[in-house]
Amino acid sequence: MKMQSLIKKRLIVFCSTLLVIIILTISSTFALVNNDITKTDIQENTNKLVLKYRDEGTSIKTGLYPMTKEYGLEESPINRLQIQNKDKQDSEFSLMLFPKDISENSISVDKVYYSVNGEEPRILGDSLDYVVYRGTISGNDKENLTIQIWLSAERVENDDQGKPLNLDFKILNY
Repeated sequence: MKMQSLIKKRLIVFCSTLLVIIILTISSTFALVNNDITKTDIQENTNKLVLKYRDEGTSIKTGLYPMTKEYGLEESPINRLQIQNKDKQDSEFSLMLFPKDISENSISVDKVYYSVNGEEPRILGDSLDYVVYRGTISGNDKENLTIQIWLSAERVENDDQGKPLNLDFKILNY
């Protein structure tokens, strides 16, 4: 009788331990699959922010000839961008202006000025990772930006004549 009681106790402990292990495995697997940790930021945030070119189509407008800082702010064409947050939560973002072609056949970004919302012009090559603007946008809101781009009269040389300047915008959110 004592032996049967001991076997029953061990069987109960074994079954309960096995049941706990099965429950922990199922719940851990469910939590891992449905948790944001397993998703990359790029996949998760792909549709959160939308970048639109307003009124000008899809090409970036740049100054046709080299200009000084002051003259470029007055005369270079304006690119109008709209950033829309489709999420309910606020989002921090970075706007990148980067070259499509980095070769010796294109103009170096060290010779390109840009200005966002009429601020002090800066050289594109001096920007960190081509980030030209950082901001925060509220949930379900839009932000309008104006960006002017032109060649630096001080930095362009005779060797740059006839070289293209191919730039593109990209939005990153965090």
